[in-house]
Amino acid sequence: METLVSKYLEKIDSIAAYMENTKDYDGISFGLLVMLNNTNGAGKCKQNWHDAKEYAVSKDIPIAFVSIEKKKADLGNTVLDQLKRRNEYYPWETSSIDYWIYGSDRKIIKGNLLIRNNAN
Repeated sequence: METLVSKYLEKIDSIAAYMENTKDYDGISFGLLVMLNNTNGAGKCKQNWHDAKEYAVSKDIPIAFVSIEKKKADLGNTVLDQLKRRNEYYPWETSSIDYWIYGSDRKIIKGNLLIRNNAN
């Protein structure tokens, strides 16, 4: 799992190294990178899939990307909501989960596993 967009390509290289190490990891046929991103709706915080996709295809690395995007929850003024605000992780709720797969057959499959109607 990676939360920093700036490290995506580095993680892809790391995954490819595991796949190439057939002595210790024989049988791995594709990699998986889960990308978690907290966003307030601003474009600068959103996943930058373009570079990661282009990189995987250019290096011919069979890989699946799963992007989990979260946004700040709309909390009210209840006692429970006030407690949630105290925890830096709790006030985030999943707004979308997308996937993109580049297979060893060089086919691309993509889609959405979850999208909330109130997502920004």
